[in-house]
Amino acid sequence: MKRLWMALIYSLQGLKDTFIAERAFQQEIIATCILMPLAMYIPVSFSLKLLLIVCNIIVLIVELLNSSIELMADIVSPEFNIKVKRAKDCGSAAVFLSLVSWFIVWMAAVFQLLPTIKL
Repeated sequence: MKRLWMALIYSLQGLKDTFIAERAFQQEIIATCILMPLAMYIPVSFSLKLLLIVCNIIVLIVELLNSSIELMADIVSPEFNIKVKRAKDCGSAAVFLSLVSWFIVWMAAVFQLLPTIKL
């Protein structure tokens, strides 16, 4: 039980540290605080609600992994290295693709809502 408790403490510290140090993560957390309740409230199917929430969490996970890659790369190779640049670019591309998927799913929700909106 102590190991699980310590794992929780380390995880929360990682979230806190990343939130403090990474502007992109701050923006994604703010978007999460707005969009997660909205996902629960909007009248779309349960499956789409679940997909909205999961895509949001995936964006945060990928951003955390990208931040980890960048931190480790800067420690291992503080000077310019083409392989380190490629690793960082791959992490950035992963974040980009997770954001694209997030956007696509939210657009699906919006298009599902359009017929119900009365102007």
